[in-house]
Amino acid sequence: MDKRAYTIKQGFDLAADYCSREERYQKQVEEKLLAWGLNYEQAQLVIAELITSDFLSEERYAKIFAVSKLRQSKWGKIKIRSSLKEKYVSDSCIRIAFEEIDEKEYFDICYSLCSHKLEELKDEKSPAKEQKLYRYMFSKGFEFELVKQIISSIQV
Repeated sequence: MDKRAYTIKQGFDLAADYCSREERYQKQVEEKLLAWGLNYEQAQLVIAELITSDFLSEERYAKIFAVSKLRQSKWGKIKIRSSLKEKYVSDSCIRIAFEEIDEKEYFDICYSLCSHKLEELKDEKSPAKEQKLYRYMFSKGFEFELVKQIISSIQV
C-alpha cells in the first residue's frame, strides 16, 4: 500500500491503522500524517477525529507508558515524567498516569535496585559506594528523598 495521503479520509484511514497497532502519542501521529503528505490543518482534523473515535488517547498512552517503564525498565517518576514531556504529553495526563503507579510497587522496585547495585559495589569504600549508588539511582529517575530513605534503611 502506498503510504501517501491525498485526502483527509485517506489520512484518517492510514492513521487509524497506525494507531490500532500500538498506543501512540499525539505528536507522533501528527509527524506521521505530515510525512504522509497532509498539511498541518488537515493533520489536526485527522487527529481530532482519531481522538473522537478513540483511536488516539494521550491519557491512555501516558498510563501505559508510565507503568511499563516502571515495571520493565525500572525507571523512576522523574525519568518517566521527563520522557513524557519530550513527547509533548500534557501535565494533567502525566498526573493521571502517575496515579496508575502503585506506591508499594514503586518503593519495592527502588529498594530492589538499590540492593542489587549495593551488591555490585560491595568491594568499594563506603563514601565512594554511597556516591555511586546515589548517582545510579538518580540516573534511573528516582527521587532524592526516596533514595535517601532506602539507603539509610539498608545501611551502606
